[in-house]
Amino acid sequence: MKILVVDDSASTLSILSHFIEKNDAFEVLGYTDPLKVVAELDQLNFDIAVVDYMMPGLDGPELMDQIRAKPKFAHVPILVLTANTDRETRLDSLSHGAIDFINKPVEPIEFSARLKNIAQLRAAQVLLEDETRLLNSEVEARTRMLLDREQDILDVVTKTAGYRHGETGRHPLRVGKYSAVIAEQLGLTNAFCQNIAVAAQLHDIGKVGVDADAMNTASHQENHTSIGHDILADARNPILIMAASIARSHHEAWDGSGYPAGASGNEIPIEARIVAVADCFDTLAMGSDEFPALPVEAVAQKLLDQSATAFDPDVIEAMSSALPKLKQIWMRYQDGMDLSNASETGVTEDAVA
Repeated sequence: MKILVVDDSASTLSILSHFIEKNDAFEVLGYTDPLKVVAELDQLNFDIAVVDYMMPGLDGPELMDQIRAKPKFAHVPILVLTANTDRETRLDSLSHGAIDFINKPVEPIEFSARLKNIAQLRAAQVLLEDETRLLNSEVEARTRMLLDREQDILDVVTKTAGYRHGETGRHPLRVGKYSAVIAEQLGLTNAFCQNIAVAAQLHDIGKVGVDADAMNTASHQENHTSIGHDILADARNPILIMAASIARSHHEAWDGSGYPAGASGNEIPIEARIVAVADCFDTLAMGSDEFPALPVEAVAQKLLDQSATAFDPDVIEAMSSALPKLKQIWMRYQDGMDLSNASETGVTEDAVA
């Protein structure tokens, strides 16, 4: 166990080091200059700090503040050496992170006993930190497994609808990821961003109830939004509740010219306004039998031209600002690309790319 000892007196430092190293389990990192400690903090590693209260250049409380400012030393026990026995000194030391005190001149037996107790505390602390890291790792792995399973189910469901209409690519997945990035750009909560990344993938689930040939007629196009909403309407899960809203309203237009209800402006749920942009973005970038794929920049311009008519101006502005991230998603999740080494779940990795 490494013990940092800082005392401007070389003789005191030598005495303390001698006391400490009588215990073979301890290794001393000794300094007489607190400013040098600060300069080297990023490179240092220690389990306990023993700090003199009164030092020139940088006193004990100031040094403790510098130590505590480093995350890796946020919980390291600090023992203060002081010739002062007044209440103010002790309170000041405690306020700067000290957990114990030793009065000067140092009494060897008392010092060794206090250090041993602090070392036991630190050992228990490290053990708890290790167990916490292990638990967090297990929780993360379990969460990832659940997210992967969730994505697998989504893929099956969306492909079921897609096969009916000859759509077998990763359009739903990309729309989910675009939507999450746009939502983040709008300043919406992390929970909202995570939910829409999943919910948006179900935006066209209603197509499963519409014959492929009938989708060419306006009335049946409108039907798929109502069918999608009906499929999801009884859900109690927040993600599926959001998905129901998206399925119903993602073809509404900002100026009221959309369907199925002719809603306009803020009457349209924000999640549907976001997915409307994400869906159109991917459709134009992906292309079809009827029209060729457009470069991402050209897609963005087409959407900008429809700001305040088909689309919410704020969502369009967010799309434009997030264009580099959207382009990364488009390139990363191309249809037919092998994603065996890339997770398809979650939002964070794409939202902050």
